[in-house]
Amino acid sequence: MIRLLKSIYKFPRVLKATKRFEEAWDLVLLGKNEEAELVFEQGEVFLRQLPYEFKIMKGQIKFNLRKRDECSELFIKSFDEIDSDNNLSTADKLYLKEYISSAIKIYDDFFGTDFPRSKLVSTTEVPLQKVSEVWKRRFPSRNHPDWDKYKPN
Repeated sequence: MIRLLKSIYKFPRVLKATKRFEEAWDLVLLGKNEEAELVFEQGEVFLRQLPYEFKIMKGQIKFNLRKRDECSELFIKSFDEIDSDNNLSTADKLYLKEYISSAIKIYDDFFGTDFPRSKLVSTTEVPLQKVSEVWKRRFPSRNHPDWDKYKPN
């Protein structure tokens, strides 16, 4: 019963945070990255811990703003957290890791990172036809060789 009450108590906060994150993501799609960063951080105050999906979103904003250290930290943390999510399929895990890997590779090529290259995932390792539509819509991997064939509807 206490667990249920805690969940009910947290719901409005989670809803507010999610709304801000969605607003931020819309701003990213419009190329308004500075504004997106501010809106995203306003949403973070409602959560104690940021789930990996939102770390990836925030990492993408930091990537767009060329904030290498912050971006790398967020991507590396989310990369490790993806494996512990038992609700994700193997294809979804590979897809999210490939999305993160593409940004890490860019930074690593130009500036170097602490991320082990052996952990990076390439597009050819991802069975795109098995990846959930929600992930393909949220984090499009247009550089995947099968993107045009299996892109989201």
